Amino acid sequence: MPARLDWPSAIGNFLLNFGTLDYLVFVFLKDHLSSDEFAIVREWHFKDRVTRMGEQLKAANYPADQQATFARLVERLNPIRELRNHIAHGHFYLRFDPETQKPIVSVFKAKDLDTGFLPDSKHLEFTELQAALSTLTELTEGFKRFAGFENETQSCA
Repeated sequence: MPARLDWPSAIGNFLLNFGTLDYLVFVFLKDHLSSDEFAIVREWHFKDRVTRMGEQLKAANYPADQQATFARLVERLNPIRELRNHIAHGHFYLRFDPETQKPIVSVFKAKDLDTGFLPDSKHLEFTELQAALSTLTELTEGFKRFAGFENETQSCA
């Protein structure tokens, strides 16, 4: 967790840690694919690179328990990836709950202009961001092991 627990530092920390996770995926793929294939895969979207990582684990006959561990990491990663996309490509709107006067930050996709208060819009509270940051930290540790950094004790971010 960042030393300051406020919106800017939490969002910045989240994006930095997601970048570290992305880096770990690149490291794994660079170390396990041919140079020619890596040159192609490196241009793919993050989700597709993670999928290719899972395929490589199967192709290289990684033990079933490691493949299962990876599958669980990916399952936990999907909502974090979605949140990252909302943060990176959306815009924020601050409002106050009329009953509690508690601040609520809503994250809207830019394409959802004028629909931010509909049920499908993403409303993010600070506690949710903190929980997502904690999950992201755990995921990064899991991906570190697959990328060959299992003995490191400090975060890459």
